[in-house]
Amino acid sequence: AAAASEAELVGCICATFALPRGIPHPMELETAMRPSLGVPSTAEHFATMQSRRRTLERLWGSDKGEKYLSHGDKEHSAPASEVLETLDSYMQMLMQATLSMEVAPEATRVDKSFAVEWPSPVTLSSIRARINPTAAGNHIRSAMLYETSMLLAGRAMLLNEDAWDAVHGGAIDAKKASERMRAAAGTLDYLHTKLQEGGWSEALQCIVGPDTTPVELLGAKAFRDIFLAQAQQFAIAQAVIDGKAPASLLCKLCLGVVHNLEIAVSSLRADPAIKYAKITGAHGTANQACPITMFLAFQITLFKALAHRFAAADSWAKAEYGTAIGYQKKAAALLRERADISSPGLPPTV
Repeated sequence: AAAASEAELVGCICATFALPRGIPHPMELETAMRPSLGVPSTAEHFATMQSRRRTLERLWGSDKGEKYLSHGDKEHSAPASEVLETLDSYMQMLMQATLSMEVAPEATRVDKSFAVEWPSPVTLSSIRARINPTAAGNHIRSAMLYETSMLLAGRAMLLNEDAWDAVHGGAIDAKKASERMRAAAGTLDYLHTKLQEGGWSEALQCIVGPDTTPVELLGAKAFRDIFLAQAQQFAIAQAVIDGKAPASLLCKLCLGVVHNLEIAVSSLRADPAIKYAKITGAHGTANQACPITMFLAFQITLFKALAHRFAAADSWAKAEYGTAIGYQKKAAALLRERADISSPGLPPTV
């Protein structure tokens, strides 16, 4: 019974905000630039980069011929860990090419049109940036920055998926899941910094206007904090599995999850362009729709309740029985379905 109770607790702690995969639209940059590449080493670089881009599309799931794949669809796509390996090798070459365009924009031109399009797994909509032969070098570089930005956002989402894989469908590896979520948060922190301080946002304006900027880019900071919270969730799960951490520490860790999620909520609400109330993820193995508002409200309340539960355990161990009972009653109240939006407790489940 104790083992079953621990397994249920770990299962609750390991909940994540899952998203479908948005399959990148084919981008034929090397074909568009081939006549003007000139130097053999440059031509070889772009040919290799194009080959990796096509491999990335296939691994991501393009063979199914759809813009999106349901969360957990392993039949039509490679595991997230495999996609990430190709993504990182492609992105390294892409960033080198983009840097060369920044250094010599006057030497950057295309002879054929090409497009950069990424279906968003967050909003289930696509934003396309099309570059024509008349485009200036800085516009071509902006298209490459758009590609890089969406790759970074996609990388974070794949790391989130890889973390999910680590705790579902077999033995739970919460330590690996926590590491993957920290890597996802780090990726989004880098993206947010480049957008806000590295001039990327300004560069993107010439091809992606303020009204059509992808939510992944607008909400990079908020999702960073959500993923930091989830990294801490998995650390708590591993601590529960190991059975060595004191209850007082687990209580503090739960409050840290709440803190990060509340910061994320503030960030989502601060920018009306994000329209966060419309963001929906996948819930459970059946891929039922789960609005991010419900997910965050549920998680914040759950981890407040868990903090009280661990505080109760800590007080009980110190023979402070009255205090322990008070904490436990508060935890129980938080875990009941709330009567209305202003009441304490969990939101209705989907």
